[in-house]
Amino acid sequence: MGLFSKLRKGGSASSDSLTKAVLMPSVMTMISDGSVDDSELMQLANLCTFSPIFAGQTPDTTMRQIKELIGELTTGDVQALVDRTKNELTMGMRETAVLFAMRIAMADGRIDEGERKALLIMGSQFEIPENKFMVMFDVTAMLQRAPERVS
Repeated sequence: MGLFSKLRKGGSASSDSLTKAVLMPSVMTMISDGSVDDSELMQLANLCTFSPIFAGQTPDTTMRQIKELIGELTTGDVQALVDRTKNELTMGMRETAVLFAMRIAMADGRIDEGERKALLIMGSQFEIPENKFMVMFDVTAMLQRAPERVS
């Protein structure tokens, strides 16, 4: 039971193409290391649950979109999908989509080379200025920081 569930019920669901476009960078990042971890799926599901972009969309619809994207990214023309996603999203939504992907990349507590490359490609392809991209990355890293012990 979410704190804002009553507020969210009044919202309308975004279009299927918009929500799928927001998911694409996250799914691309998830598959970039060769596997999709449960922690990544759970993190993405949680992000979607509490995002107004996905208000009114069922978890089943989100999972269907994720599975479709996994198929498209593993068997299709990745550059065409990136271009289509870029054209579907405003700059603000591109930034949000890349932030989602950063959170997913950091879900397991580390970023491997494939995930790093996927994020850099997304930032560049989505024309996010490098200085803004680095701030986004730094803030996301702070949010995902593992607990530290005080000596």
